[in-house]
Amino acid sequence: MNPEHKEYFMRMLEIIDLPEYNNAMIASQYIVDAIKDLKLSLSGIEATLRFLNSRVHLIGLPLSYYNSSGTEYISKSIVNSERYEHALWIELNGHEALIKLLEDLNLGDSDVDRSLEKTGFLMITK
Repeated sequence: MNPEHKEYFMRMLEIIDLPEYNNAMIASQYIVDAIKDLKLSLSGIEATLRFLNSRVHLIGLPLSYYNSSGTEYISKSIVNSERYEHALWIELNGHEALIKLLEDLNLGDSDVDRSLEKTGFLMITK
């Protein structure tokens, strides 16, 4: 484990433990910065979070889940223009909450991208 990566994500976890910062917006900014500045992939970030035994989990949900709300979204990489069929979901409430979310959405492992290799960030289309 790279000590710089470990320190970076330990700091993120300390911050999101504060009630006023316990939201996915804060976590997503740390994730974007880690991709850009530390040159980590989403799967590398998830591996670091698992190493730290974090309550934060990353998963790729099908884009169709988001588009069912009536708003049209796309999922894109933040480092190039590649589009994906899965968009990042940041679960802040632990593994059990992630499992419950997947059960509530009636999604199985074949529906989600746990490897995060084909997962991007959600963006609204015009």
